[in-house]
Amino acid sequence: WALFNDHIQFETAELLYTCIQLLAPQIGALLDLWGATLLEHNVKPPFDNCHSLYNMIDSIPLGDVKWQWFKVQYTGNIPPMNPPPWMRQSYEVWYCDTWKVIHQILKLSSKLGLVPKSGRPRSGLDSC
Repeated sequence: WALFNDHIQFETAELLYTCIQLLAPQIGALLDLWGATLLEHNVKPPFDNCHSLYNMIDSIPLGDVKWQWFKVQYTGNIPPMNPPPWMRQSYEVWYCDTWKVIHQILKLSSKLGLVPKSGRPRSGLDSC
């Protein structure tokens, strides 16, 4: 968790983004409530808003694995009257080459001397 300010910030990011997979509006609402409880102590929550959370996650280096993207658009029949907006819109899909990401993870873990975890079930907040 070296890129994060502290262990709490890392655990919060992992919980909200990976385990619970909250959407941006819910993350924002939770951080607003959390921040309100900390005002009297002049302390901030781990992230100011969902954008600061996403920016922190996006800053995690993946070695030399580059982000790639492509556009998709619905190509089926479009009803002549009141088609849903998604049928006429195009969408960007962003991704990283999975094999390259795994290679980077394995390369980094071998440099750090990490070993695979056992297959035991975990409990509490550790189990996402």
